[in-house]
Amino acid sequence: MRSQCGPPEFDEQDFSKFDFSRWHLDGLTLDSAAAAVAGLTEKLFNSEEWRQHFEATLPEFQSRTLDFFKQQLKDLRQERAATAEDFEQRAKAAEQRADDFRKSIEVTAAPVVIDAVPDVFLGLVRVVSEKDPQLGLPGVRVKILDPKNEKVGLVESITDLNGNAILAVPAEMAKERDQQDLTVQITDSKDKPVAKFDKAICIRVGQTEERVVKVPESAAIDENKKEALEIRSERETHARELAARSESLRRESQEVLAVIDCRLKDTEGIVAELEKKEPSPVSPAKADAESPQSEPTRKESPSPRKRGRKPR
Repeated sequence: MRSQCGPPEFDEQDFSKFDFSRWHLDGLTLDSAAAAVAGLTEKLFNSEEWRQHFEATLPEFQSRTLDFFKQQLKDLRQERAATAEDFEQRAKAAEQRADDFRKSIEVTAAPVVIDAVPDVFLGLVRVVSEKDPQLGLPGVRVKILDPKNEKVGLVESITDLNGNAILAVPAEMAKERDQQDLTVQITDSKDKPVAKFDKAICIRVGQTEERVVKVPESAAIDENKKEALEIRSERETHARELAARSESLRRESQEVLAVIDCRLKDTEGIVAELEKKEPSPVSPAKADAESPQSEPTRKESPSPRKRGRKPR
């Protein structure tokens, strides 16, 4: 498949025996179909109809052709500028999306900031792997135990995909245990204790508290850790894809602009060639000089005076 730009390619032909001084195709090796077309072409250009009706209009046709290619050249330049701007905007937008996603990943590695609610205590507990403190464990149960009976949980919640659990202590319960340090317990999906942290969180009415607890490695959290690693891997893969998108757009931009530049170069060459061959306007003086001379008017000689006798 031929490139979209560049001159067309033709089969090589031996023109050494071709006489370019007149229209004929003698000496060329042609098959029957090409010979028939060549014969018709030769008859066309040698015909009286061509000379009378078409040959005289060639300068006007050349001028119109030049105008067409000039407009095409202008359109190509505008197309190139618009294409370059469009690709650059898309690349910058891709970079912004990649940057925003990287920041969102960084946010997931830290406890969520929660707003206070009047008369209610809100506790945010982030559960992470002791071996990998940046890895939040999803799907584990977090409890605040009752100091009077630690077998009973006051409130509990399940960690989200980032390992965060929000524990809301109601107003009456919060007022009763205000300023008390309570124990936080981590259990698996079957409510089997995994870890316990004494005095991990302090109840304060109308306030919030964020805590990070590190759970020791054990078989009880293997499934949670596996899920957390899969989530991390998916996010990192997506981040790389977003980062590569801007580079891909810029490479694609270079390829598209290279094709447009090639078309521009070809069109500029055509315009230059047509301008070089464009017939120059004929000046009035030259037109008068080239116009057929009218026959000079004959001046009549004065009639001869009649001879008479001189007065004496």
